[in-house]
Amino acid sequence: MINIRGKKFLDLPTGYYGNAILCPATITNAKTLCESPLGYAIKLVKKARSQVTKDYIRSTIDYIATKGRPHLSHFWNFIVSDASRVGFEELDFGWGKPIYGGTMYGGATNDNSVYALFRNKNGEDLVVVPVCLPVAAMERFEKELKKVIWEPVEDSNKLYSKMTASKL
Repeated sequence: MINIRGKKFLDLPTGYYGNAILCPATITNAKTLCESPLGYAIKLVKKARSQVTKDYIRSTIDYIATKGRPHLSHFWNFIVSDASRVGFEELDFGWGKPIYGGTMYGGATNDNSVYALFRNKNGEDLVVVPVCLPVAAMERFEKELKKVIWEPVEDSNKLYSKMTASKL
Protein backbone atom coordinates (compact mmCIF):
# COMPACT_ATOMS: atom_id res chain seq x y z
CA MET A 1 0.00 0.00 0.00
CA ILE A 2 1.11 3.51 -0.71
CA ASN A 3 -0.49 6.38 1.19
CA ILE A 4 -1.53 9.16 -1.20
CA ARG A 5 -3.38 11.18 1.45
CA GLY A 6 -0.80 14.00 1.56
CA LYS A 7 -0.77 14.65 -2.20
CA LYS A 8 -1.86 18.28 -2.62
CA PHE A 9 -3.21 17.78 -6.15
CA LEU A 10 -5.87 15.36 -4.80
CA ASP A 11 -7.61 18.13 -2.84
CA LEU A 12 -9.00 15.75 -0.21
CA PRO A 13 -11.31 17.57 2.20
CA THR A 14 -10.01 18.38 5.67
CA GLY A 15 -10.92 15.58 8.06
CA TYR A 16 -11.34 12.97 5.31
CA TYR A 17 -10.70 9.52 6.81
CA GLY A 18 -11.66 7.30 3.87
CA ASN A 19 -9.23 5.26 1.84
CA ALA A 20 -6.46 7.22 0.16
CA ILE A 21 -4.14 4.40 -0.79
CA LEU A 22 -2.95 2.69 -3.93
CA CYS A 23 -1.65 -0.83 -4.25
CA PRO A 24 0.87 -0.99 -7.10
CA ALA A 25 1.69 -4.45 -8.33
CA THR A 26 4.53 -6.33 -9.91
CA ILE A 27 4.49 -9.50 -11.96
CA THR A 28 6.88 -12.39 -12.16
CA ASN A 29 6.47 -16.07 -12.80
CA ALA A 30 6.46 -18.55 -9.92
CA LYS A 31 9.52 -20.45 -11.18
CA THR A 32 11.72 -17.33 -11.29
CA LEU A 33 10.43 -16.12 -7.93
CA CYS A 34 11.00 -19.49 -6.25
CA GLU A 35 14.47 -19.99 -7.75
CA SER A 36 15.68 -16.46 -6.99
CA PRO A 37 16.95 -15.09 -3.69
CA LEU A 38 14.61 -12.90 -1.61
CA GLY A 39 16.51 -9.86 -2.90
CA TYR A 40 14.91 -10.43 -6.32
CA ALA A 41 11.42 -10.01 -4.84
CA ILE A 42 12.56 -6.92 -2.92
CA LYS A 43 13.81 -5.32 -6.16
CA LEU A 44 10.44 -6.00 -7.83
CA VAL A 45 8.56 -4.33 -4.98
CA LYS A 46 10.90 -1.31 -4.97
CA LYS A 47 10.41 -0.90 -8.73
CA ALA A 48 6.60 -1.07 -8.40
CA ARG A 49 6.64 1.56 -5.64
CA SER A 50 8.89 3.89 -7.64
CA GLN A 51 6.42 3.88 -10.55
CA VAL A 52 3.65 5.51 -8.48
CA THR A 53 3.86 9.00 -9.96
CA LYS A 54 1.29 11.79 -10.13
CA ASP A 55 0.20 10.49 -13.57
CA TYR A 56 -0.08 6.93 -12.21
CA ILE A 57 -2.25 8.14 -9.31
CA ARG A 58 -4.54 10.17 -11.58
CA SER A 59 -4.79 7.30 -14.07
CA THR A 60 -5.74 4.84 -11.32
CA ILE A 61 -8.40 7.20 -9.94
CA ASP A 62 -9.83 7.72 -13.45
CA TYR A 63 -9.88 3.97 -14.08
CA ILE A 64 -11.75 3.23 -10.85
CA ALA A 65 -14.18 6.11 -11.52
CA THR A 66 -15.04 4.78 -15.00
CA LYS A 67 -14.68 1.00 -14.63
CA GLY A 68 -15.23 0.43 -10.92
CA ARG A 69 -12.93 -1.22 -8.44
CA PRO A 70 -11.24 -4.29 -9.96
CA HIS A 71 -12.08 -7.64 -8.40
CA LEU A 72 -8.97 -9.66 -7.65
CA SER A 73 -10.75 -12.70 -6.24
CA HIS A 74 -10.58 -14.63 -9.51
CA PHE A 75 -6.79 -14.35 -9.67
CA TRP A 76 -4.30 -16.32 -7.62
CA ASN A 77 -2.59 -13.45 -5.87
CA PHE A 78 -0.49 -13.05 -2.79
CA ILE A 79 -0.78 -9.41 -1.81
CA VAL A 80 1.93 -7.82 0.33
CA SER A 81 1.04 -4.39 1.66
CA ASP A 82 3.14 -2.12 3.85
CA ALA A 83 0.68 -0.29 6.09
CA SER A 84 3.41 0.81 8.49
CA ARG A 85 3.51 4.33 7.01
CA VAL A 86 -0.14 4.78 6.05
CA GLY A 87 -0.78 6.82 9.19
CA PHE A 88 -3.28 4.65 11.07
CA GLU A 89 -1.44 5.41 14.32
CA GLU A 90 -2.25 9.12 13.93
CA LEU A 91 -6.03 8.71 13.63
CA ASP A 92 -8.04 9.96 16.57
CA PHE A 93 -11.82 9.90 16.42
CA GLY A 94 -12.09 11.44 19.87
CA TRP A 95 -11.26 8.30 21.83
CA GLY A 96 -7.47 8.65 21.73
CA LYS A 97 -4.82 6.97 19.61
CA PRO A 98 -5.69 3.58 18.15
CA ILE A 99 -4.37 0.32 19.55
CA TYR A 100 -4.58 -1.36 16.14
CA GLY A 101 -5.12 -0.19 12.59
CA GLY A 102 -5.06 -2.76 9.83
CA THR A 103 -6.97 -5.63 8.31
CA MET A 104 -9.77 -7.29 10.21
CA TYR A 105 -7.80 -10.53 10.09
CA GLY A 106 -4.94 -9.06 12.07
CA GLY A 107 -2.28 -9.12 9.37
CA ALA A 108 -1.83 -12.36 7.44
CA THR A 109 -4.13 -14.77 5.67
CA ASN A 110 -3.37 -17.31 2.98
CA ASP A 111 -3.49 -14.62 0.28
CA ASN A 112 -2.13 -11.45 1.88
CA SER A 113 0.29 -10.01 4.36
CA VAL A 114 -0.11 -6.50 5.73
CA TYR A 115 2.87 -4.94 7.51
CA ALA A 116 1.90 -2.78 10.47
CA LEU A 117 3.49 -0.71 13.20
CA PHE A 118 3.95 -2.25 16.61
CA ARG A 119 5.28 -0.80 19.83
CA ASN A 120 6.89 -3.40 22.07
CA LYS A 121 6.90 -3.38 25.87
CA ASN A 122 10.18 -1.40 25.82
CA GLY A 123 8.52 1.41 23.85
CA GLU A 124 10.43 0.62 20.66
CA ASP A 125 8.53 1.20 17.41
CA LEU A 126 8.86 -1.85 15.18
CA VAL A 127 7.29 -3.14 11.98
CA VAL A 128 5.40 -6.42 12.25
CA VAL A 129 5.58 -8.57 9.11
CA PRO A 130 3.04 -11.38 9.44
CA VAL A 131 3.49 -14.29 7.04
CA CYS A 132 1.08 -17.19 6.53
CA LEU A 133 2.56 -19.99 4.42
CA PRO A 134 2.43 -23.78 4.31
CA VAL A 135 5.16 -25.38 6.48
CA ALA A 136 7.50 -26.24 3.58
CA ALA A 137 7.20 -22.76 2.12
CA MET A 138 7.74 -21.19 5.54
CA GLU A 139 10.93 -23.19 6.01
CA ARG A 140 12.19 -21.97 2.61
CA PHE A 141 11.16 -18.39 3.47
CA GLU A 142 13.04 -18.58 6.79
CA LYS A 143 16.16 -19.83 4.99
CA GLU A 144 16.01 -17.00 2.42
CA LEU A 145 15.31 -14.39 5.09
CA LYS A 146 18.38 -15.49 7.05
CA LYS A 147 20.47 -15.00 3.89
CA VAL A 148 19.22 -11.43 3.55
CA ILE A 149 19.80 -10.67 7.22
CA TRP A 150 23.22 -12.27 7.62
CA GLU A 151 24.82 -12.06 4.18
CA PRO A 152 25.41 -9.00 1.97
CA VAL A 153 22.80 -8.77 -0.78
CA GLU A 154 24.17 -8.64 -4.34
CA ASP A 155 22.41 -5.37 -5.09
CA SER A 156 23.23 -2.02 -6.63
CA ASN A 157 22.33 -0.45 -3.28
CA LYS A 158 24.88 -2.67 -1.48
CA LEU A 159 22.44 -3.50 1.28
CA TYR A 160 24.06 -4.92 4.38
CA SER A 161 22.28 -6.09 7.46
CA LYS A 162 22.96 -4.36 10.75
CA MET A 163 20.83 -6.74 12.75
CA THR A 164 22.32 -8.48 15.70
CA ALA A 165 21.63 -12.03 16.83
CA SER A 166 19.66 -10.73 19.80
CA LYS A 167 17.19 -8.96 17.50
CA LEU A 168 16.51 -11.96 15.26
